[in-house]
Amino acid sequence: MEEKHASWLNLLQAAEPSWLKPYVDIFVVHTVLVIVVLVLGAWLMSRRLELVPRRPLQSIGEWVYETLAGLSASIIPHDGARYTPVLGTFFVYILALNLCGVVPGFLSPTARLNTTLALGLMAILTAQWVGMRVNGPRYWKRFIPDVSTTPSVRDVGEGPLYLRIVLFVVFLVLKPLLFLIFLVLKPIEELVKPLSLAIRLFGNIFGDDTTIAQFAILGAGALGVFFAPQGVTLVSGVTGVLGAALSVGITAVMVGFALFVAFIQAFVFTLLTGAYITFAIEME
Repeated sequence: MEEKHASWLNLLQAAEPSWLKPYVDIFVVHTVLVIVVLVLGAWLMSRRLELVPRRPLQSIGEWVYETLAGLSASIIPHDGARYTPVLGTFFVYILALNLCGVVPGFLSPTARLNTTLALGLMAILTAQWVGMRVNGPRYWKRFIPDVSTTPSVRDVGEGPLYLRIVLFVVFLVLKPLLFLIFLVLKPIEELVKPLSLAIRLFGNIFGDDTTIAQFAILGAGALGVFFAPQGVTLVSGVTGVLGAALSVGITAVMVGFALFVAFIQAFVFTLLTGAYITFAIEME
């Protein structure tokens, strides 16, 4: 059975052609909506630019860009402001996706693992592209383990000479094997990075959205006593009101916490993406 999610945009999804339904689900519809809102906001902020901004939207846009430029410069030490469009896009886009679920009747696209996996993959591919562009063909040398250094018999360890000779021979025998092991582990390390980015972002946003939804449902259920067929007693009425009030209070606290988590997760994702770009540039 297909999983259903409560959202105002289910009506738009219902109007999709039948051939499109397997490829565009409700989370993709929310993603498209977020993109449209961000593009519209960027257009409103950047139209009719003035040297001395008099429009509040232009001032907000310049403040956001300068803040993101400072963040990029602090993450990437070598000409970090150059990568502001990349890191700024990740931050603003992921923040908007996270906040979408806080609005009643909407869902966070980042509460879907497919979305966060795509974002993590794009982050790693961006880092690889920057590394190749800055370092050229020699960038691929970072994936080749360096086992060229061979210690002398005296440097192998302490103990009798025969024991150090044995350890030295063992090292020479295992050296090709170590090279093959590290040669396999290096690509695996790069593949794990987008997975860790995706799972971290998905887990936090999904957990927050689920908690808010469950407490909201509990509040609605507490008020259900007023619609009971047998009528409402004093005790059930008071209990229902107190339960609903408690649920609303907890939901409000969780919404505030979700706003904080939405910002932190967007910041952490951007910070790690910048760190991966730095590692690619410095070939670490």
